[in-house]
Amino acid sequence: MKALVCINRSYRRHFVTVIQELTERGYELLFIDETDGCEDKVSVLKNGHRELQLNLNHRGAWLRTMEKIRHTRCQIFFLQPFFERHPYLRTRFESFTDPFVHRLLSSKLPFLLKGLDRIFRGLENALPLPERILNEMRAFQPDLVIVTPLIFMGQVHQYDYLKCARALGIPSVFPVFSWDNLTTKGALLDIPDFTIVWNETQVAELEKLHRVPREKILVSGAYRFDEFLSLRPSVDRSPYLRNLGLDSAQKTLLYIGSSELCAPDEGKFCGDWIREVRKKSSANIVVRPHPRNTASYENNDDLRREGVALSLGTSLKESQSLYDALTYSDAVIGINTSAMLEAAVLGKSVFTVSTPLTKEWQQRTLHFEYLQNLLHHADSFEEHLRQLEGTKGGADPRSVRFAQSFLGLGGGESPTVRFAEALERAVRAGSAPAPRKAAGRIPHKFLEAYAKISK
Repeated sequence: MKALVCINRSYRRHFVTVIQELTERGYELLFIDETDGCEDKVSVLKNGHRELQLNLNHRGAWLRTMEKIRHTRCQIFFLQPFFERHPYLRTRFESFTDPFVHRLLSSKLPFLLKGLDRIFRGLENALPLPERILNEMRAFQPDLVIVTPLIFMGQVHQYDYLKCARALGIPSVFPVFSWDNLTTKGALLDIPDFTIVWNETQVAELEKLHRVPREKILVSGAYRFDEFLSLRPSVDRSPYLRNLGLDSAQKTLLYIGSSELCAPDEGKFCGDWIREVRKKSSANIVVRPHPRNTASYENNDDLRREGVALSLGTSLKESQSLYDALTYSDAVIGINTSAMLEAAVLGKSVFTVSTPLTKEWQQRTLHFEYLQNLLHHADSFEEHLRQLEGTKGGADPRSVRFAQSFLGLGGGESPTVRFAEALERAVRAGSAPAPRKAAGRIPHKFLEAYAKISK
């Protein structure tokens, strides 16, 4: 079995168990990653598979026009009524759209939005398919094309792999990468043969928001956490805490930071939280900011208090250090972050508090609502501190149930195995070649005109 895998290089680490499983099943994989500024080259990886790096500029003069068209379609997606309670999401793509189009969209008139949506769909259909991608697919002759993360803010070129696969009659699969991709990163601008999701919540998102038919959706569970589950502590508890300057006789609270999207000035709030905790508790406090949201923690005197340690991760790739921090915590606290999912995987009690400030941050996105069956949620510091005092450590039933229902972990086959079986189902279903019809003279003229005004 041969699979062409279009995936950002930095995301491949989340597919370690999937790649191992497919290798054991005899797959031959070709990874393709397109990046601005890189040199075109083919490499043989340690596992025997190949990687092809392509410079995005091979797409020629249509590249920037394609990006404008697809970003505009994403902006239209966020203007649908479903997102009225989340104004922050509605503005995320404004900087990617043309000023003139943005002014039209800002009216939010339903008839105008529908009209613009039809126009930009027409422009999309008039875009030529990239010859380089078509030629690579013809040369490799894959049985399957896998594309992820696909829905990703600012990177919309991966859709051409779906289009090329469809033109050549190759089945295509989109594995949803994370818990928030379907509601915060953009629109699903083209429907693949199959989409693989973590849970029934994402099934509903695909059906309701992206209009994907149920028969094109497969549920595997969150395969990216299978590797995390297989980790073991790199050091014992006492030396771990001693290295942080903390007392191993004390209970340990772990504060896990959120991204700038979810908590833009989190360092200040974290300082407030530390002061509130110290009114009631002498517990160890380990603060672990999000690697991409560390600036607001600088020069924070509260982080220098006795019994408080700052654990700065330099990369999103540090699964082992996160595993250690979670393992040796008695309670995990945060605002709205994917690290709460890792905490659930390990059965940890997860807490949050909604102050006037953090409530505004938590309501920015839809995916915070998905944590309600996991979190011990307080509406004040007083309530929050009472909850923390009552924590006993050990496996929290809420977290165990959440890991089963939302992440698909525990009992039966692993999400990795279910993912591999979903791929094989896609291959068996096949995909009849659907050569694209010529766009026609009028749509192509519109496309040329838009290309000129959008420069």
